Amino acid sequence: MIHNDVLRRLRYALKLNDQQMLAVFKLVDYEIDETHLHHIMLKEEEEGFILCRDSVISLFLDGLIIH
Repeated sequence: MIHNDVLRRLRYALKLNDQQMLAVFKLVDYEIDETHLHHIMLKEEEEGFILCRDSVISLFLDGLIIH
């Protein structure tokens, strides 16, 4: 399982929309634009897919803990 899968599963398990996802990132002072968020939420075989880096998933998890 790659970080993108983890991020996607957390999003749907917690029923977070785009704005809520962006707000979680903002809690750790990380600015991510909505377009980039959409690209890391895509599945590997979808066009526009961007691999979620270790630092991005780590920041999201830190923000989620704060939330």
